Amino acid sequence: YRFTPFSQDAQPRIRGKCPLELAGYDISQVPMASLCAGWSLAWPLEVDQNLVPNS
Repeated sequence: YRFTPFSQDAQPRIRGKCPLELAGYDISQVPMASLCAGWSLAWPLEVDQNLVPNS
């Protein structure tokens, strides 16, 4: 919930910002912030099959 931005009907000074931003943190590089804002992460399109050897 600390990454979820306040809704558009909130007070103008906090509208669209999350609690961590209001506390002074720069969350622009935190992937979790993007997910909570509704964006998706760039997941790999192909799975590398050689990561785990068969034994």
